Amino acid sequence: MTRSILVSLCLLTSAASADPEHPITAAERSELVTKLGTALERYYVFPDKGRVLEQALRSRLAHGDYAAISTGERLAAAISTELAALVHDKHLEVRYVDAPPPPSPPPSSPASADPEEAAEHRYQNYGVTEVRRLKFNLGYVNFIPSLDQDFDEQRKVVSLTVNIDEGSQYTVKSISFTGNTTAPDEVMRRELLIKEGEVFNASLLTLSLSRLSQLGFFEEIKFEDVRVAPSRSEPKVDIDFKVKEKAR
Repeated sequence: MTRSILVSLCLLTSAASADPEHPITAAERSELVTKLGTALERYYVFPDKGRVLEQALRSRLAHGDYAAISTGERLAAAISTELAALVHDKHLEVRYVDAPPPPSPPPSSPASADPEEAAEHRYQNYGVTEVRRLKFNLGYVNFIPSLDQDFDEQRKVVSLTVNIDEGSQYTVKSISFTGNTTAPDEVMRRELLIKEGEVFNASLLTLSLSRLSQLGFFEEIKFEDVRVAPSRSEPKVDIDFKVKEKAR
């Protein structure tokens, strides 16, 4: 019978056969902890955290922290607790199994991938559909995102590059308000940090919403309540603030 330590990142470290109580020797324990640390450092999703985990496991092994653990189940439980305390990742777990699961098939390379499936992914832009707003952007409202994939067959990794076409820089053509029956437009305009004729600024627009809400006349105004309509003939936008007055 073959025994293994199974990690959520699909690491398998095999040990020798054992009786039903699944004891492990000091040599097996050292090998399992060492291989686990190496795999975490190499494959964990956050490389800096992977190094922290590897160093912690290596240090505790050297200090004899696992010396009193004589079964695979207890070793797996102890390591799982330690990993969770270090990175607070609920998906990272070490489990003891009597035998390793069947090996996973190798990942498809670009050459062996289904051409129709690859074309469908490109058509759907790999799930990226829209970029609505970037912090501190100045004048750019029509972001067009696209993704490029780069396969590293040797390392079995895929690098994704997000390209964003900013388009033209827009200015504010007009500002209007909808839903205000009591508060005059002039009072509301005084609170705006974004002005007609100036370059569109999403950050100033967000601050303006906060200032309008603080007037006390309206319910909270969110970014979704603002309609920013780009012109089809020139790089200008019309902005309409939709407000709802509080009941009095």
